[in-house]
Parts: sequence; C-alpha cells; structure tokens
Amino acid sequence: MENQRDDLVVILAGYKQRMDVFFRSNPGLSSRIAHHLEFPDYLPNELEEIARRMLHGMQYRLSASGLAALRDYIPLRMQQAHFANARSVRNALDRARLRQANRLSRKRNGR
Repeated sequence: MENQRDDLVVILAGYKQRMDVFFRSNPGLSSRIAHHLEFPDYLPNELEEIARRMLHGMQYRLSASGLAALRDYIPLRMQQAHFANARSVRNALDRARLRQANRLSRKRNGR
C-alpha cells in the first residue's frame, strides 16, 4: 500500500484569537500545521458590497433609508463582541427579512 500522506490537506479555520486558544490547548499542534494564514476583517465598504450582493441574490433591494441604516449598522456591529464579518451581515439581513415577513403577514391578516 502506498503512503499518501503528502497528499493530505487539512484546513483549520477560525478567528485568530480563538485559533490561538485552540493551538495553546495542544502545544505540539501548531508546529504540525505547515502554514498559518491570517486574513484581515472586511472593511465597512466591503461588507456593504457583500450585503448588496446577498440581497441581489435574494431579489431584494434596499431603499435609501435602508442603505443608510446598513451604513450606520456595519461600523457599530464591527465594534461588538462576536463580530463575524460577512456572517454578521448575513444574520442582520436574515433578521430584517424575518421582520418584513412578520409585518406583511400582520398586514395581510388585518392586524
């Protein structure tokens, strides 16, 4: 049987602080991982573009006031605990869609 270890690729992904804790939990682990790559957080304008693309894919558009709210939201969210880059934007859009669906449902039911 041929040894295929050189063909094995393992990717461990996570936020830097959490990955540092993970590697400290097993001191020999870090040295066994050949490459450590760190990617910077997205900038606010990049997160806005990600939101626009997500919305476009869902066939939604932001009004001028919606866009202003998004522009206000992003820098505030970036300063909060557990900020998760594009995932935080996606979660915000999901919450907004759910609130819209609830408003439309109440309107349709005459409430």
